[in-house]
Amino acid sequence: MVNVNKQQLNFKIYFLKAGIIIGIIIIMIMIMFVSNIGPWNSFTNLKGPYLSWQDDPRTTITITWQTPIDTNPWVEYGENTSYRNKINPVISTNNIYFIKITNLKPDTIYHYRILSSIKNYSFLMKDHWFKTAPNTTRSFTFIAYGDSRPDIFGNCGHKSICDQIKKISSDPAFILHTGDIVFQSNMDWQWDRFFWDLKDIIDHTPLFTTLGNHEYNEYDSDLGIHYFKFFNLPGNEWYYSFNYSNVHIICLNLSVSDVEISQTQINWLINDLNKVNFSNSIDWIVIFFHVPLYSSGAYGNDEKAIEALEHIFKDYKVELVIAGHDHQYERIYKDGVHYIVTGGGGSELEVYIGNNRYVQYSENIHHFCKFNVNRTQMNVEVISSLGFLVDQFTIYSNH
Repeated sequence: MVNVNKQQLNFKIYFLKAGIIIGIIIIMIMIMFVSNIGPWNSFTNLKGPYLSWQDDPRTTITITWQTPIDTNPWVEYGENTSYRNKINPVISTNNIYFIKITNLKPDTIYHYRILSSIKNYSFLMKDHWFKTAPNTTRSFTFIAYGDSRPDIFGNCGHKSICDQIKKISSDPAFILHTGDIVFQSNMDWQWDRFFWDLKDIIDHTPLFTTLGNHEYNEYDSDLGIHYFKFFNLPGNEWYYSFNYSNVHIICLNLSVSDVEISQTQINWLINDLNKVNFSNSIDWIVIFFHVPLYSSGAYGNDEKAIEALEHIFKDYKVELVIAGHDHQYERIYKDGVHYIVTGGGGSELEVYIGNNRYVQYSENIHHFCKFNVNRTQMNVEVISSLGFLVDQFTIYSNH
């Protein structure tokens, strides 16, 4: 009788455990389902317009967008809403269109709209605008952040970051994104969500990105195929540079931790920096990529990246290096170079931040970085997703 009761008790415990496990799985599935529902689901494969520069920011602009069907579109643009110019786009795969407008005037506001002979979409038809870069040194603001991807359950705070950028930073000159834009690069709905969050900003503010591990090789990712399909960037797009006013921006490809950086990329970087260091018009060098050289987060210090790049940054008087990958905010100062880790763009935050003797400030928080630049100093403000000031400091030019 005792053995029968024990057996019954064991069965009850077994079924209770099984019920708990099944319940947890159901709750997880429900969370994932609910988290992945949003307005972007009603606009599948409808993105943009969004801006970048493939050539000189003073005289060109590149406009990109996607529609669910082929629409046979064209772009009208001009210095006012009379739109006196018309240009037809280039179509790539999946009805992703882009145009590069050239021969523009520096430091000038242009209006544009996207029309179609087949089907018009209200997002595209409305009046949009952009401003070309100035010919001379001018104070301006830019934004940087990264790791906007959803977590494994689909939860994401990226929209809150975008809302704060709109509230706090009035029309930045451009945005730098340090990678891990999406969780799984080959899932189109995640790209729909990312572009939906930013749609009221990047129609007039150029967006520049770098590959993260989630765009390259994480979770059945596609080695950047989707990434390069959506973005039109300068140079070979893996790594590139451009000037805006008195700032030289360099994007490098450090998408994966603890890997050798190709000698081809190193040679390109040194050649690019050599040109900048002989330029009288450049007061600042800013470099951004995904995997940080220094971090006290989960990924620690990347020894291969440090060995390959640290001496170059120091020798060529780079003022600022911006990375993501670790989901936190952190600033580090070493050998005259300021390093920022800005991986708080919406994904799950770090559970733990360890110690690093070069760290000046760190915090587990969703945030973005705002940079106010003039000739001699760069004032940095770090803003949380709730809109309060996380950190504030000043960088002085080495040039």
